[in-house]
Parts: sequence; C-alpha cells; structure tokens
Amino acid sequence: KGKEHTAAIIATPDTDNQTKYANMGTYCKLFNEAQTEHKDWYIPALGQLYEISLNRNEMNEIFTAIKGTIISDHADLWSSSEKNDGYAYMINVYYNTVGIFNKTIGLWNVRFIRDLSIKK
Repeated sequence: KGKEHTAAIIATPDTDNQTKYANMGTYCKLFNEAQTEHKDWYIPALGQLYEISLNRNEMNEIFTAIKGTIISDHADLWSSSEKNDGYAYMINVYYNTVGIFNKTIGLWNVRFIRDLSIKK
C-alpha cells in the first residue's frame, strides 16, 4: 500500500518545514519530477520497509554493484504507514524493529522505492 499512502501524503499540505515526515510527500514528488526515466518512486509502507530491512545485506550487494546508495546499518527509516494523524511507523534496519513515533520528531530518514517488473 506504499503507493496509496504516498499519494495521500503528497495530497496533504506540508505543515512544518522542519519535520521530515510532514515534507516527505513533497520530497517524493520533487524527486519524481527530477527523474528523466522513471517517475514512479514512492515511500514504502511498513510491510515493504520491513522486507527491505530483513534483506538489506543482499540489497546492498546489488546497490554496490550498480553504484547505488546502500542502506546504512544504522538507518532509521519512516514508512508511509500512519498509526493516526500524529504518529507514524518507522523501522530501525539494524535491529529490524518497528517503532511508532510522533511525526514532529523529524529525525528519521526516508527511502524511496519503485516496483520493478521482470519482462518475460
């Protein structure tokens, strides 16, 4: 549901320029606008982010091979899944733990993803 959550976050106006959560929809929108080829990036939902966290070592091998940005062992990442208006879920990728944090904290990072399909 990351795509649907991201669309809802983008539709919500930024409320605090100091809060990453409040602005990550705008960041995602601007990131997509800046891309020349793929414009379908979104903020992963909690389940998607958890799978990324569980498989980060394998993913980092691929990112390294393609000169991409690896997922830091110490990353705390916001998901697009919200508990309610004031709180959202995040993942600590080192411990693979889920937390619920106030959106105004703004300490956590955001990682955009996109769906890849394999053509047969």
